[in-house]
Amino acid sequence: TLRGCPYKCTFCDIGDDYWQKIKTFEMERVEKEIDWMSDRKIEYVAVCDSNWGLMPRDVDITKYVIKKKLENGYPKFWDVTWAKANSDRIYEIAMLDKEAGTRLFKGITFAMQSLNTDTLDATKRLNLKQDQALEYLQKYEEHDIPTYSELIWPMPNETYDSLKSGIQTLIDLGQKSFLMVHPLVITYNATMGQPWYQKKYKFKTNEVPLDTFYLSVDDLQDYIVEKTYAVVETESASVDLVLRGHLLSHLLIVMYYYGWGHYLMEYLKNKHNISQVDVSEKMLTYFLKSDTLIGDELRKTDESLKNVFERGEFWGRQVLGEDDIFWEYKGATSIIFSKNRDTLKLELIQFCKDTYDLDLEDVVTFNMDMCRDYKFNYPIEKEYNLDTVKHCTGVDSTKINITHWDDEKLSPLEFYHRAYHYQRKNRYWRNNIFI
Repeated sequence: TLRGCPYKCTFCDIGDDYWQKIKTFEMERVEKEIDWMSDRKIEYVAVCDSNWGLMPRDVDITKYVIKKKLENGYPKFWDVTWAKANSDRIYEIAMLDKEAGTRLFKGITFAMQSLNTDTLDATKRLNLKQDQALEYLQKYEEHDIPTYSELIWPMPNETYDSLKSGIQTLIDLGQKSFLMVHPLVITYNATMGQPWYQKKYKFKTNEVPLDTFYLSVDDLQDYIVEKTYAVVETESASVDLVLRGHLLSHLLIVMYYYGWGHYLMEYLKNKHNISQVDVSEKMLTYFLKSDTLIGDELRKTDESLKNVFERGEFWGRQVLGEDDIFWEYKGATSIIFSKNRDTLKLELIQFCKDTYDLDLEDVVTFNMDMCRDYKFNYPIEKEYNLDTVKHCTGVDSTKINITHWDDEKLSPLEFYHRAYHYQRKNRYWRNNIFI
């Protein structure tokens, strides 16, 4: 609906002065394009605007998209890049979608990219202030509106410890829905793509393909693979630490944001004041060299990432046979965990015994039960220790009913795509409880 961006992020190719002017298209044109997409039953629309919610008229456009979906069901998804500021307007837009029940958005973005002050200075990044982030994360949580955050690793002046600190800060602010930690790749026209900038921060880069996730082998045979450069080392992060940062992020996101250890981590934080990042660091060290399901997944992810960074191979992993797509790494691991839930459960119980000298079988059982299983017909009634439910959810009850908002019967493949691809950002994995 417009072109241009008022911000100057050095990692983005529209952070240049050339793109500072905002050019909007006429509303009549915008509405006609929405009509065209709706009439032709276009399910998924990716909006090219860089800051949805920046302009007051974005509210009116959202209302129009909601109107069209309520009339004939399309578009089903309106995927936007949210503005970095204007939180009141974004909240208004999110509530319009919530109240209409249209589920247009995958979630509301809190895209910080880094929470390290020196990194923000080096990248000219303007973030939402932490007190505002806390306020709005709480508002969205109260209305059960999914949110997600984004970080980039390894940014200039970012260290392994500052990455961990940033992730934990996001969680402490209330980001319990979703997080992505993107690998830093160079965009040629960005300030970060200039030789002087890379020399200043001592970037080491290797050529890699652009995003090849969710493509199949057949797709890639006729696919024009574009190339870019990934940052594999900086002045503040060695090659080994960069890889460990990617692997730690992978494990934490799989466990906390894809659900497999979410409530276990909530319990350890609420009952024993052990942070989610500290648990993830302990898990990474414990499992990485172990003969376990979790260890095997870590090593396969590590190997695939090295193949991308060192040999320029395609991103992603096939886990469902030779005809499978290349899944994004967290989705690939989640499919393996979903197919081996009993083994995963036993390994997490043993980890807690060996690492913290705690018998948390009831907590891990609750965690597994809260991860939707496509084989179950919900709701189901379960009973747990009061201590488990209280420190995992804040609910004072031993008997609870577990359900999921989507009661459609799905095949395994349909479930994997819905839970770990299309709707991974809006907590599809998570069951709900009621007394």
